[in-house]
Amino acid sequence: MARKPLYFLVGVGRSGTTLFQRLMDAHPRLGLTDEAGVQDLLFFFTQIARIPAWQPMTVNRGTKVELHGYVHPSLTDEIASMVTVHAIDMLYEFYERRFEGRDVEYFGDKLPDPEAVVTMNSVLDGLRAALLVRDPRDVLCSMRSFGSRDNIRKGNRFFVDNSAEQFATHWNNLYAGFPELVEGTRIVRYEDMIQRPIEEASDTFRWLGLDPADADQQLQRERAEFSAHGTSASSEQSVERWRRDLSDEDLASIEATCGETMRRYGYETA
Repeated sequence: MARKPLYFLVGVGRSGTTLFQRLMDAHPRLGLTDEAGVQDLLFFFTQIARIPAWQPMTVNRGTKVELHGYVHPSLTDEIASMVTVHAIDMLYEFYERRFEGRDVEYFGDKLPDPEAVVTMNSVLDGLRAALLVRDPRDVLCSMRSFGSRDNIRKGNRFFVDNSAEQFATHWNNLYAGFPELVEGTRIVRYEDMIQRPIEEASDTFRWLGLDPADADQQLQRERAEFSAHGTSASSEQSVERWRRDLSDEDLASIEATCGETMRRYGYETA
């Protein structure tokens, strides 16, 4: 039986991925989870299989963790190939169980980290991705506001401890290369999405070959609650908030690292 294509929403935190995921979830033919993490789990499953016994591999997910291999060096290629096949089967079994009884066209997830998507794209045909991009200067402002909340400060160090320099490197690593690595990528700019959310969602549905009319009523309901996840007084005030909130030093750090990539996405440097 032919497998359904995969569709992922990718972007750093505070870039509109949650809002866009809600808009995408309005379509009955999309089976999307929200940062389930299953892809990352299976991705690292395949990576560990490639590590020769007693050799270390450092994984960075906010905190650096050192893993060690188990497979004899002479068998890593054979085992890694087997594990990759089974990992893909496990991913589809997860989706089929999760969305049992629903007639969907695409399975997928919202992922803040692109590594698993890039790897899956190299072994699967027809993978699609929406890359949510936002001015990195505004992203840093939003991260800091979000990270000041008690429940976030205690549970997510990434939003709290990032310097402008560290954040800029993280942002640039994702946005500089992802569209070239995953050919089936649609760019969705945060600034365009908050101005015309229903139109951006409908254009994306058409890009996927889905009828936007099937999601009309649910899209209208999502639009009515569109600013609930924000850290600004309104979605309009979330654009270019860096002019009010960022220091000259932070601004210089971001633009020094991200300037070329920013301009590629239509963000002029100060």
